[in-house]
Amino acid sequence: MQEEKTSARLKNLLPDQYEVSVAKEGFQTWHKKLPVYSMQTTFAQYIRLFKENPEAREILNKKILLTSELVNESVTIVYLQGDLTPLENEDVKYTLALLNLNNGDLNEITPLNFLPEKINLSPDKLYIFLEYDLEYPKHQWFVDVRKSELISVQDNIETEISRIAWEKDGRDEIVYLFSENGLERFNLNNLKTELILTTPVIDFVIYSNTLMDTIFYLTANEENVILSMANLNHLEDTKILASLPLSKNYRFLNSPNGLLTLLDNKNELLYLIKKNPKDKDSTIDAALTDTNMRVFTGVNQAKWLEGVLLLGNDFEISVYDLEKNEKDIIVRLSTGIKKMDWYPVPTHVIYLSADEIKVAELANHARNFNGLLTDAEISDFFITNKTNKIYLVNGDGMSELEIQ
Repeated sequence: MQEEKTSARLKNLLPDQYEVSVAKEGFQTWHKKLPVYSMQTTFAQYIRLFKENPEAREILNKKILLTSELVNESVTIVYLQGDLTPLENEDVKYTLALLNLNNGDLNEITPLNFLPEKINLSPDKLYIFLEYDLEYPKHQWFVDVRKSELISVQDNIETEISRIAWEKDGRDEIVYLFSENGLERFNLNNLKTELILTTPVIDFVIYSNTLMDTIFYLTANEENVILSMANLNHLEDTKILASLPLSKNYRFLNSPNGLLTLLDNKNELLYLIKKNPKDKDSTIDAALTDTNMRVFTGVNQAKWLEGVLLLGNDFEISVYDLEKNEKDIIVRLSTGIKKMDWYPVPTHVIYLSADEIKVAELANHARNFNGLLTDAEISDFFITNKTNKIYLVNGDGMSELEIQ
């Protein structure tokens, strides 16, 4: 037995299997069996100790009914809550607000007399998109956060909008609208639209460089879905990249350079496609083989981080390392997986099962799994850039859990 403080280097060990533990009072012990080979060095890297029995601290005592996703790793979320403040109008039941997870600041935007089904926050948190379609016709609004004003889509757009996508270059006032007319660019400042593509688009993504803006977009015919690319300013010069199975559920995900990542979560298919087949990239070429495409099955959620792809479905979580061209299963559960996310470093994954939130280590050899909190009421969680905390949504509101 040897006792060392980290960082530690143990020398002159004979080839064998060794039990290695890293312990600290108040934290769960890290424990692993590591092999030592002759004339080789065995590394135990990226060790993180997590608190033993961490206590959740309440930061919002309101019944949260709906939340947006974290936007571009932002620490701000959008949510709806009941009974935030006494309201004279009894028809108003909800409040739309912004909550900054970094400092706990709560910014009430506007009261609502309806509960939207969908909510979407713009990249710089200047606008919010709301959708309510329980009754016909569909009702959609943009909310100006600074003015606390609702802008009706139906009052300004003649055709029904199927979905939206925000401009990603620091222009929150520009939003793209998907409709049966095609793809339109809508300016929230002057409420004017500009037709970009005249054919119905399933999804698109725009990449900008010093030479041009390139749009990659998906359209459907009777037999399949076509992935095309074009110069955004010269759409007549279109190039077809791939033909995909017919589906209306494709979505582009943020990807490493040189790659397109397409997720069809309904059919649980994920596609990696080379942006430009003529470009030479040894890593991407090795991963995609001669077809310039790779398909993963059994995937309904995915997220890239530093060249590693987190893949998951309701019962399994895997990671795919692009450089190594290796896929590795992390965990399988029979109770179901509600959500997964990076920790946010590519060495650990947080996941929420039916009644517990846990963290899984991705390092080689036998993995460590740390239980953080058991609570069947947890419905969602968020991870900010502060790696020592996660934020939990349950029936009573929102709480923070300091886990390191």
